[in-house]
Amino acid sequence: MGFTDTQYLSTLTIYFIGYVIFEVPANIILKRTTPRFWLPTTMVAWGIVATLLGICQNFNGFLVARFFLGATESGLFPGVVFYLSMWYKRSETTYRVALFFSAASLAGAFGGILAFGIAHMRGVAGLNGWNWIFILVRCCRWSPRT
Repeated sequence: MGFTDTQYLSTLTIYFIGYVIFEVPANIILKRTTPRFWLPTTMVAWGIVATLLGICQNFNGFLVARFFLGATESGLFPGVVFYLSMWYKRSETTYRVALFFSAASLAGAFGGILAFGIAHMRGVAGLNGWNWIFILVRCCRWSPRT
């Protein structure tokens, strides 16, 4: 889309604004419902928003989508930690949470290699390579990080 450096920085910033604003309400909803309901709902909403990033055509649409990406992702990590704390003793929980965060980092590392290959799909169905990254990777992966 030809973002300037400032526009790119704005898209990164707006994500965290949505994340911060919705993190507390997401945790309140988690406590009032159950992790069994809330975590899958959050993941589906997050996947839909992330996929929609692939069809954005201008900067303003991309900003809105990034804001809602942060909003939908805000309840995931705290929700997973809460869920793990329900199943394990306090001494066991830290190890499980560390494994979860490590797996997310590892998925991000391999995601970069996958994104490099998908970016070469430029021109398929009239879309740019970056569009395909958002469409394919978000539809197929379960890693919780962007």
